[in-house]
Amino acid sequence: MPQHVRVGTRASALALTQTGHVVDALATLGGGDLTLETVHVRTDGDLLTGSLQSLGGTGVFVTALRDALLDGRCDVAVHSLKDLPTAAPEGIALAAVPTREDLEEIVSSSTGTILVARNDDGSIIGSLTLVLFRTPTGARAWIEDVVVDQAARGQGAGEALVEEAIRLAAESGVRTVDLTSRPSREAANALYEKVGFRARETNVYRYEPT
Repeated sequence: MPQHVRVGTRASALALTQTGHVVDALATLGGGDLTLETVHVRTDGDLLTGSLQSLGGTGVFVTALRDALLDGRCDVAVHSLKDLPTAAPEGIALAAVPTREDLEEIVSSSTGTILVARNDDGSIIGSLTLVLFRTPTGARAWIEDVVVDQAARGQGAGEALVEEAIRLAAESGVRTVDLTSRPSREAANALYEKVGFRARETNVYRYEPT
């Protein structure tokens, strides 16, 4: 019987994207011997308002994940390494981090450009991937993984990322720029329409190799 693994994470868009990559890697590593469940953990940093410093620093995000691990609500947790304490609490171990090779492969890809948004202290609060490719009918562009941390939404980071991607795509001479977005992402869909995207009458198909 496959082993069931519960992966704890904050519920912000950025955290869920990071966790999605980890879950995919675990599924590949497990080779069918794992079933994986993502567990959303609400932290004080998600519930309280105010500046990060006034709330107690990055620890407001880590404490709830630590408690969820220790009380058995999740088996592993995913979080940004920069926010973790130098010494892991008793009963918790830092199990893995993405390798430099993994990150370099993503960043150095000739087909993709990763754009990042930073706040005033230099912390990354959002990212976007722009993919450019050529087809017999002309150059095309695709926007993927538009992610803005929940705490930074409404401040223009998402709009700035998308507009910069459109500018770069236009400079490359593409005929079209496409993206997909779930209907439930109402704020994101409103942003895309605001900057000029229009919904297409088309079917989107996906094939997942076994």
